[in-house]
Amino acid sequence: MKTMMRCLVVLLFVGTIVTQVMAQWKQTGLKNRNITSFAVSGNYLFAGSDSGVYRSTDNGLNWVAVNTGLTNLKISCIMVDGNNLYLGTGNVNESGEGIFKSSNLGTNWTAVNYGLPPTMLNRISSLHSYGGKLFAGGSCLGISTDSGSSWKVDTTYIFIENIFTSGKNLFVGAYIIGGYPYKAFCSKDSGQTWSTVNQLNIFDLKDFNGNCFSFVVDGCNIYGIGVGSCLGVTEYFIVQSTDNGENWKTNFGLGAILYYFTTLAIVQKSDGGPYLFAGRSDASWYDDKRELGAIVLSTNHGMSWSVVDSGLKAFVTYTLVAKGNYLFAGTDSGIWRRPLSEMITDVKQSSSRLPEKYSLSQNYPNPFNPTTTITYSIPERSTVRVSIFNTLGQIISEIVNETKDAGSFEHSFNASQLSSGMYFYRIEAISTQNAGKTFVETKKMILMR
Repeated sequence: MKTMMRCLVVLLFVGTIVTQVMAQWKQTGLKNRNITSFAVSGNYLFAGSDSGVYRSTDNGLNWVAVNTGLTNLKISCIMVDGNNLYLGTGNVNESGEGIFKSSNLGTNWTAVNYGLPPTMLNRISSLHSYGGKLFAGGSCLGISTDSGSSWKVDTTYIFIENIFTSGKNLFVGAYIIGGYPYKAFCSKDSGQTWSTVNQLNIFDLKDFNGNCFSFVVDGCNIYGIGVGSCLGVTEYFIVQSTDNGENWKTNFGLGAILYYFTTLAIVQKSDGGPYLFAGRSDASWYDDKRELGAIVLSTNHGMSWSVVDSGLKAFVTYTLVAKGNYLFAGTDSGIWRRPLSEMITDVKQSSSRLPEKYSLSQNYPNPFNPTTTITYSIPERSTVRVSIFNTLGQIISEIVNETKDAGSFEHSFNASQLSSGMYFYRIEAISTQNAGKTFVETKKMILMR
């Protein structure tokens, strides 16, 4: 009996170890290739790379090349439109040969570039379908009404990197000829007329290396991530719209939390969501310790993030996509996948525990008008004071001054009586359990009317 119990204990111990080892990213194929884009069509998963297109029918376990008809293998983007697949070629370093189309799940490809200027064929940065039209971004905007057989060109905007729709609104990220910086534009009539998205255009929607701001759409909700400059402050931020892009909220000042993160994916699950995943687009500056993580997850609309990159051995994450129960990452070292349930469960369990350390989060939204939420955590019973300061260092409001038990707390701040500008908020927490243990931190926030 004792022998059986020992065996059972050993088996449980080994099982725990195996579970922990399995709970990480796994490389599923195409090693040593740069995976630039994904597309999902039914049971098929397509991956675009710097060596052509690959197709999987078993959730990424096996891949076959599907490049017949392609005269350029530098794939920049892939799009599914009904029974058709479209892909764009070229990148910032190597010229492409425009757009290709497949009507048989990638078995054969045909070039569909009639009407596109030579300068645009060098690099197709984005493809999108909406309202019976195809939209292609590159050196200008291409529009097709006949499934790509012919194209008309709109040269109002140049270097278009992003095209997406939400509701009846069509958005592009682009430069105006002779204009700077990179801006967002919206069309309510399928691309016939355009207007600037004023709430976003206080920012330059490119990061420090020129990588484009990324958007994801979930119903009427839109999320975007990028870098921007506001009132002289340049940092990464999250923007969110809950009404198809008519109005936007910004969580500005995420700083190192999202440093060089410009790739987004969104997942809705029956047990909750949305779950936002972000991938790092450039980690050349980054050491092997990976303190900040290559892939992160937010369960609260981008207000805070948790690292979920265990096992991932890649410096650059170009693209993310969810299919079935997995999240796939296209990286500079091939394709990786991880069960969604692992990451979501880990973050949920972590968030349900008491805080392990003192922390002060960035206010949300930021910039704000006129209210914003300030969140902080304390690991033990403490006397807490949270104060608001102006740029002269004068206290203009005190939103917390009391003793609190361990936990995470939110407080709303209303600045309706203040003028636009930069302000600071500071937490001072003194432990009542450990004499001399004090936590002080200050962050900046922006009131913009």
